[in-house]
Parts: sequence; structure tokens; C-alpha cells
Amino acid sequence: MTISSSLPPLYAAWMDDLLRSPIPPESNATCASCAMVTDEPGEVSYNVNTKCCTFLPDIWNFLAGAVLLDEHPDAARGRATIEARIGRGVGVTPLGLRRTQAYRLLYANSPASFGRSRTLLCPHYIDEAGGLCGVWRHRESTCTTWFCKFVRGAVGREFWTQLHQLLRAAEESVSAWCLMELGVEHAVMTRLFRPFASERPANITDRDLDGIPDSADLDALWGSWRGRERELYVECARLVAPLSWTDVSRIGGAQLAVYARLVQVAHARLLDDAAPEHPVTAMVQITPRSGSLARLATYSGSDTLEVPSVVAAMLPSFDGRPLADAIAGIRAEHGVVV
Repeated sequence: MTISSSLPPLYAAWMDDLLRSPIPPESNATCASCAMVTDEPGEVSYNVNTKCCTFLPDIWNFLAGAVLLDEHPDAARGRATIEARIGRGVGVTPLGLRRTQAYRLLYANSPASFGRSRTLLCPHYIDEAGGLCGVWRHRESTCTTWFCKFVRGAVGREFWTQLHQLLRAAEESVSAWCLMELGVEHAVMTRLFRPFASERPANITDRDLDGIPDSADLDALWGSWRGRERELYVECARLVAPLSWTDVSRIGGAQLAVYARLVQVAHARLLDDAAPEHPVTAMVQITPRSGSLARLATYSGSDTLEVPSVVAAMLPSFDGRPLADAIAGIRAEHGVVV
């Protein structure tokens, strides 16, 4: 068991090397019984049949290869979903299985559909037991670090956001390094790494919309590896499996070192549960609820708190004065001992 066991095994080993202390589990974000499925009025709610899996992940070459090599008894169905994406040929590149032009267009222009639309549902989603992930042990950085609710609220979100930035940069660097190690030809690299290439989808064609690959484009994109896509992914997985975080950091260079430092600072803050000396109430939306309750919305509309109304009434007392003075003021004004 690694100290970062809430992460996929590969990334857990890397973060064990970097952080040297545990990453607390995000127990408020419950996947098996989705915490975002609710019929409460005013609350953001997801479709029970999609949950937050309305996202098409980039399965980087070494991750795709790891899925193909995974001999775990539960891996067969996830492996079949990777095989299906490779077989379709759409978004299949030497860097990995990428989001398609059409999907990026839909996703970028339908934010209200997140968590609800079956059209956006991940192809690796397995619709049983409340919804399972076929590539869970080899999931990429977005799926690794995204949560609907955080135990430490905004402090937790900051840590996981910084970790996402770090892992994403590592994925990009390591997947490119793999191609260099495998001696992928110059013509292929030129197509993969176009100067100032934009992520914005442009010139969507009928083929893009219908999910039909262009054979000539695939020939040029894969070069001598055309027809050996699975072999390339597997070789990438074998190259990456023994890498330590020191190796990854060397591959990623200065930018990765900066991101790693940001993660270390955010992690230290996540582990520090000491009360602030001069607490200040953040911006908060307070909505009266039935009885003597109130709903608090702060850093995220998907992570509200329901508290006694008296607690909501105390919040303005935390105005930057010393904590002991704020607590004394609450006792004098509200007759409540905190």
C-alpha cells in the first residue's frame, strides 16, 4: 500500500517519491453512490446513469499500453474499450488516444450538460454497480484529480488543481519522451508537434462528426508504426513503468520542477488543520432552509453545506480579528460557546 493510494498505481509511486507523506482521501466525493445525484431543490444534480463521467479522457500512449498489458481479472472489459477506440481510428495518435475534434466542440459549448448528457459519456464507462471505470488503475490526470466535493473545501480543491497541473505536464512530457526513445521518425513528430498548435477545434468535417477516420491521414500520422499502434502503446508502457519521479522530473525539466514545488506547498497546507490566527469569512451565499437550517455556498456550487441557522449568523464575527476575540464576541452576541 502506497501513501498515495488514492491515485493510480503509477502516479501513486511518483507522488510517494515527491511528497513523502499521505494524501488524505476525499471521502465526500462518493463514486459508487454518486454524491451529486439529488432531488433537493436548488442543488446541482447529475444523472445517475452518467455521474461525472461525461468526459472523454486523453489516454496517453503509456497509459493505453498499461491497460493493454493489465492482466488483472477485472481488466478485460476496460481493455476492450481501449481496443475499440484503437479500432475506430478516430483520435488515435502516437501520443495516445486523444479527444476528437467533434467531442471537443460539443464539450466546450455545453457546460450545462456535464454530469447529465449520455452523448458526452466516457467510452470507458461500465454501466453496472452504480457505474464503473474500465481504466481506473490507469486513469489520466483529469480523472485522477477531479472531485465534486472536497473534505477541506477550497484548500482541498487547490491541492488537487495543482496536482492536476503537475500530472498533466508529466503526461505530456513522458509521452513525447517515449516517442523519442522509440525513434519515431521526423515526419511523424512534425505532424504531432506543430508550432503554436491550438486546442480549439477548427474545420469540423462530416468525417469528424460521423466518427470516420481518414486512412491517408492515419498513414502520415503513424509513419512506420501504421498498423502497429498497439505495439507502440505497449512499448511506451514498458518504457515508463520503471521510471521514478526523479526520472520523470528530469524528462519534464524546469517547468515540471516548478509545478512539483507548487504541489508540495499545497500538500503541506492540506495536511495543516490548525485554525487560522485571524480568520476572515470568505464570500458566502446563505439560503434559508426548512426549520432552523441554512445552506451555505462558498467556493463551489456543487459543494454546499447545510448548517444550523445560528452557525450562519455567526460567520460575520470572523472579520480578521484574533480568533480568541472572535470566539468571545460570538459568545457575547449569540450566547453560543464555540
